[in-house]
Amino acid sequence: MHTKGADYSSTAMLASQQSELAERIGRLATVEGAQPSAIAGLTLIRASSPSQPLPSLYEPSLCIVVQGRKRAVLADEVYVYDALNYLVVSVTLPMIGQIIDASPELPYLCLRIGIDYAQGFHYGQPQPIATLFR
Repeated sequence: MHTKGADYSSTAMLASQQSELAERIGRLATVEGAQPSAIAGLTLIRASSPSQPLPSLYEPSLCIVVQGRKRAVLADEVYVYDALNYLVVSVTLPMIGQIIDASPELPYLCLRIGIDYAQGFHYGQPQPIATLFR
């Protein structure tokens, strides 16, 4: 087996940055549950224990877990997201969510960034798909 020092260095740096992000979110998300932030559309989520499966509507958003793990079920499809896997919801969907990895020492911490379709028009009008592959 051959390893490169740069690969280890990159992995160590990524782990350090992820740990720092978890620490910062943990300082801001001090109570259980979802908490809106001072930034419009940004919600911080904290849970100190696994949850039961809970039905809810997932709004269009990008969910970035920085610590812990969550499972989302849509019909017969299961999505698990954690610090290495994020969840993007493009339309409002009825799903069942369950936090599956959380403890008081290492709580589930997540950033949810709401997607506002109207805001997209600020950057450009929708284009036919054929124009994307020219």
